[in-house]
Amino acid sequence: IKSDKVFTGEVIYMLEGPGVDQDPKGLFEIDEKTGWIKSKMPLDREKHKSFK
Repeated sequence: IKSDKVFTGEVIYMLEGPGVDQDPKGLFEIDEKTGWIKSKMPLDREKHKSFK
């Protein structure tokens, strides 16, 4: 998770890596204003034990 403080003082949250923009892609999304992370589909612990 990264947060970049823009010159306006606004914080924008971004998420990258496995489960987002690397395989397996599209599992997670983040609200760029609140930083709230959601899974977009069920996660299979047998396929992927963790995401870092």
